[in-house]
Amino acid sequence: MTFEEELKNYGYLGTMQDNEGNTYNWVKVGEQIWMSDNLRSTKYSDGTAIKKEIPGQRNIEAEDSLSCYLDPCEDNPLITREYCDNLPGLSYTYTAATRSYYVSPGSHVQGVCPDGWRLPTGKDIKELLAYTQKYHPWSENTTGLRSPKFWSQGSMEGNDFFGLNIFPNTQYYFDVVSGFVPLPEGQPEGGAIYWTSEDNTYTDNSYIDYRVTYWLVHNTDQYMSTIDKRNAICVRCLKDAN
Repeated sequence: MTFEEELKNYGYLGTMQDNEGNTYNWVKVGEQIWMSDNLRSTKYSDGTAIKKEIPGQRNIEAEDSLSCYLDPCEDNPLITREYCDNLPGLSYTYTAATRSYYVSPGSHVQGVCPDGWRLPTGKDIKELLAYTQKYHPWSENTTGLRSPKFWSQGSMEGNDFFGLNIFPNTQYYFDVVSGFVPLPEGQPEGGAIYWTSEDNTYTDNSYIDYRVTYWLVHNTDQYMSTIDKRNAICVRCLKDAN
C-alpha cells in the first residue's frame, strides 16, 4: 500500500464530484476538509445554470453582470495551454458564488458549491492560516500552501506540504464601460485569490464601494482583505460539518 493510499484509508485524502461530473480532490487540514482544486462548475447543485460572461464585453448596466462566471482559458491572452491543462477553475462574481447579493456575517452558505460543501467564512480562513502557520516551519513564506507549479521565479518554490495545491489563478476586474478585464497578476506568477462568504457590511452611496472579504496567497504572503463584489475570482469549497 502506498503512502497516498494510506492517507485515503485514514480519511485525509479523497475525491468528490459536482452535479456536472467534474471530479475534485480534497484534503484534510487540521479539523477542516478542503477541496484541493478550484471549483469549475457552471451550474448550481439543483441544475440551475450560471450566466457565462465574456471578458472585455461592454456592459452598460452593472446589474447585467451581477451573477456570472468566466472561463480563464477562453479569450484570455495571458493564459498558457500548460496552465489550462492543470484545470485552473472558473472565476465567479460574488453573487454567482453565494447565489445571493448580501450574506449575513458568519453564515454558512452553500452557494455554488456541491451538496455537502460550502463557501468558507472569515473564521474558517483564520483557522486554516493559524493551523498552517503552526505546523509548517516555513509558513511565513507560504511554501506549504503553494504548489510547485506556475509561481514566479522571484518567490520561493512551493512544496505543497498541506496538499492544498494552490497555484496562481485569474481574477477579473469589472469595469462598467468595458466589462470584465483580466488582471495580469494571476497568470501565471502572481497570487491565488478566493472568495469567502463574508459581506464585510461596508456600504457607501456609490455602488462600486460594496465590498466583500477574500483570502489571498501571494508569493510569500497570506492574508484577508476586501474586494468589489462585481469582480470575478476563484472558489475553494469547504466540507460542511453541520
